[in-house]
Amino acid sequence: MGWLASAALREAKLLRKLLKIVTYITDGLGTITGFVDAEGNTITGLASYTWSDFTAGGFDLTIARHVVVTDKHSSTSGKGGSLWYVDPTGASGSKRICRDPIVTTWATRPAAASYVGLEILVSDYNYTKYRSDGTNYLPVGRALLFNRVFGTFASPTLSVNLTNSAQTFSWATQPKIPAGMGLTNSKFSVEAQLYRNTNTSGYAPVLTMFLGRNGTPSDFAIWAGTMTSTVGGAGNPRPTITLRSPQSIISTYTATFVGSNLTADGFRERNGDAAKLDFAYDQLLSLQLAATATTPSPAETISIQTLQVWQDI
Repeated sequence: MGWLASAALREAKLLRKLLKIVTYITDGLGTITGFVDAEGNTITGLASYTWSDFTAGGFDLTIARHVVVTDKHSSTSGKGGSLWYVDPTGASGSKRICRDPIVTTWATRPAAASYVGLEILVSDYNYTKYRSDGTNYLPVGRALLFNRVFGTFASPTLSVNLTNSAQTFSWATQPKIPAGMGLTNSKFSVEAQLYRNTNTSGYAPVLTMFLGRNGTPSDFAIWAGTMTSTVGGAGNPRPTITLRSPQSIISTYTATFVGSNLTADGFRERNGDAAKLDFAYDQLLSLQLAATATTPSPAETISIQTLQVWQDI
């Protein structure tokens, strides 16, 4: 019977070669330890998949192995793919485990429920890191969402003049908190540095920050402060926002500037008007300088030098 078994083995090898069948190698416990190609050569390296193939319903989650996903990258260079481990013993949402954070936009982030523990680097928000808790993505440390420098003191690129009508700062890219980032108990803060170039009028107008769906002063006021009359010392407002729900916030609201310091502040709760404040939608930040009794002459300018928006832990 030995010759019969040898003939069957030869036929099996020939059939595998003709059909280009890849087979696997197992250890004594039946665990897959490797693969061989149709020629009988050991396959080295890892299997590669696109994200759509890797996440498809027919992808095999019953075999423990490492794979490379070619179009979801762990490098901010946008190259190299990402390394994943398939764990058949994991619960739902924990069978595909990424060894490193992956780069993604906020809008195209993988579903948090499907990738428990997955860390992402959000490319359209300064590559800040978030981690899935199985329901939502939460910041890993303090997350910098918006960071801009607007020229210099001598040559500002974002400014308004004091006039007898209210003036709103006009952004090339308006600061925003994207839909789905603000959750109950989330905390955000805004850090701005303003500069006053001259003062001949003695006016100290009120600056107000607004947040909401419209991106205009028709939204909710989250902070207001009186501008100092000191040249070069317009102020350094640092309001904070804490969500009680997607349509209810508590914010620092009033402040008085002296140089770059806040001498007084308070808190104010704003309850939902879904047409304005609703963190299920993008929330846009706007700043407006109140009208003065007359338009100063020569012109008096208030400029924003730097502005940052953070999500805190």
